[in-house]
Amino acid sequence: MVSSSKKIIVFYDQNYIGNLKALFDSVVPAHPEWDVFWLVDSLHSIKHFPKSTNVIIRGQQQTDYVMRKCDFLFQDKFHMSYPRSLRKDTPIINLWHGVGLKNVELDNPITGSLSERVMARYIHSSYIYRRQTYFVSTSTFMTEHFEKSMILDHSKFIEVGMPRLDLVNRKPKKISDDDIILWAPTFRDTGDFETILPINRVESLLEVLSTNNLFMIFSPHPNMRKDDKFKQFVKLTKKSVNIKIVGEDEDIYDYLSNIKYSIIDYSSIFYDLVYLGFDKFIRYIPDYEEYSKMQVEIQKNYFSDTYGLVVRTIEQLLAKLGDINEVDLIDNEQKSIILKKYFNRQVTHPSQLIIENMAGIKKVTSHNVRGLYSFNANDLNPNKVGQLSINNKVIILHFDKNEKKINLTNISEFFIKSGETVTDFYKRIFYIELKKYEFDFWCHYGSNSSVDDIIPRRYGIQTNSYLGTLNQKKRVSLLQIFSPKRIGIYKDDRIFESSLENTPKILRNLFDLKIMIIKWLYWGKRP
Repeated sequence: MVSSSKKIIVFYDQNYIGNLKALFDSVVPAHPEWDVFWLVDSLHSIKHFPKSTNVIIRGQQQTDYVMRKCDFLFQDKFHMSYPRSLRKDTPIINLWHGVGLKNVELDNPITGSLSERVMARYIHSSYIYRRQTYFVSTSTFMTEHFEKSMILDHSKFIEVGMPRLDLVNRKPKKISDDDIILWAPTFRDTGDFETILPINRVESLLEVLSTNNLFMIFSPHPNMRKDDKFKQFVKLTKKSVNIKIVGEDEDIYDYLSNIKYSIIDYSSIFYDLVYLGFDKFIRYIPDYEEYSKMQVEIQKNYFSDTYGLVVRTIEQLLAKLGDINEVDLIDNEQKSIILKKYFNRQVTHPSQLIIENMAGIKKVTSHNVRGLYSFNANDLNPNKVGQLSINNKVIILHFDKNEKKINLTNISEFFIKSGETVTDFYKRIFYIELKKYEFDFWCHYGSNSSVDDIIPRRYGIQTNSYLGTLNQKKRVSLLQIFSPKRIGIYKDDRIFESSLENTPKILRNLFDLKIMIIKWLYWGKRP
């Protein structure tokens, strides 16, 4: 039940981990006068949460009501889209998920695997990012780092630090009496797990751990879990008493109090570990030259802004694990510099200050929506261009580099380059020609099914066929009502929610009943 008189707070993520978990665990016992919910997009995510968590699912009728009444929404990343029922005046506080050197968001390498997803997110949800979002930072340096790679005003940053770095209220999970070493690799664009650990060396790793009385906690990047070689690694280590692989629904910060050594590469967890005093590191970077080509900040500052013994091959790493000299793993002078640069605004109990900051955040005032309209030069309607350019940005795209420029007043024109794919052309427009994306949506006109519809639609650009589907006012199909996951066109959040709005109440009730049954299946046997 939702009380109409209570403040409504919503946490939004698929997993119960990190900064959101830390803040949630502080808010719930401290503020019984609030109604606190955790929003997830998919039914599959329910299994990650304790039974006591008030989980709501996207598409549920209760979710619509909660989002319309929501006073604050907390997240630890920018989502691709948000429920349609979320009001445009609801403040959103982004706790983020790490500090460090890596280029993020709009500074992601344009050729990297994340660039297309980031582009799609900003085109989908630019209004919410720019107008409604506040961002928690750990230092003045990190505020500058994030500000240049996002579309937030400087006034939207809250410099109090990350809740997950307050370990006071955590109950540490002890898993071994041996010396514990954490290995927390980041994700590679190549997605190749064997870059860091060839499968034929897993047995050697387990032997080194056993021989030297070491216990390893392996904390993979979420994207790493999809790699077939990683799955093979999980199977090979399943029966070992010297290694634990952190599960998808586990929080690595619950295990940190036992860490003695850490193997790191380019992951932001290095900085968290330094702050928390777990300060002995082996920097295992077998692919530094390749990785740093994609990450300019890593290339410029990695060796000055990290410390620890550097090893380049799996053989060197195994040898070092067999003969650890702590003197090689710590640099107190560098540690002091890092703490000052990355955590000069981190407070001891950030959750408390974040909650106090909420009182000073006013509801977001509405803004005029400003769109970006692009036209295929071959399908140009000058009258429509003139009308749209009054309150919006209009550009003309030439998919043939030999076409002549049209030269309309105050209208920018962009030409595809020799050897450039249509996909890369759209990415160049977004990342380079437009600089920081400052529009609330992007709508494209043209009649070519590939360049004007299939490709731009992949990035959340509104096209004729997409708008046609969205405006059909169809209800959700019976197949989708009973399916445990999104299917077909309903994988698009906007089409899914638009269709739900046109679905008879009896079918909405059946959808909600399905959710209740799946919750019971996941939670029924839990205490």
